[in-house]
Amino acid sequence: MGKILLASKETLKDHIWLRLIVTILIIELFDEVIAGPLFDAIFTHHFWVENIVYKGMEFLIAFVLNLKLLKANVMIARPKRKSIRKLIVLATLIAFFVASAVAIHHPTRAWEALTVGLIAAIPEEFIWRGLVLTYIGQQMSGTTRFRAIWALGISSLLFGLYHMGNLHVQSLDSTLAQVLQTVGLGVILGAIYIKSGNLLNSMLLAHFRIKLATVSKFFGQ
Repeated sequence: MGKILLASKETLKDHIWLRLIVTILIIELFDEVIAGPLFDAIFTHHFWVENIVYKGMEFLIAFVLNLKLLKANVMIARPKRKSIRKLIVLATLIAFFVASAVAIHHPTRAWEALTVGLIAAIPEEFIWRGLVLTYIGQQMSGTTRFRAIWALGISSLLFGLYHMGNLHVQSLDSTLAQVLQTVGLGVILGAIYIKSGNLLNSMLLAHFRIKLATVSKFFGQ
């Protein structure tokens, strides 16, 4: 736990919360105002190209914002907790067999089930766990446990509220339900990140969750 929430290499003294707000707003602006309309017009009928370019640019923007504003010390290290590592391996194996089931029933969509989670999980986890959670924990004062709890709670709440941006494509009830779900998901993924000291663990679990959601959509058709 202490590894992630130790003070960053460059502890910031000014505009700590403003830096975080500006970072999130820039990413939201890119997602909702720039990427959506622009990429839909450019990559018509090219779903995979659009999503790879979109998520790649989102990751790059977040990476640059971290270098310039947040300076969060994102933890990507070899996991030391065997139980968490076993959980990740088990989740990956289950996802593989589920994807195989999709291949049998929906052969043309097997590739989508296999890759859509990976495309979304990498930038999403880098932003919300890697940057936001780490930044809050590193900039707060107090004991390690205190910083971990507050960083986990605040980052999960912001992660959930971020999905209010989907209100223009779905009903208010569906959006509020999604917000509550993502807050809970943020707590789980954030706790995995804090306990393991490895962002790759939360990325893998997020990939597994998105893959299952994609598979559920296929079998519901």
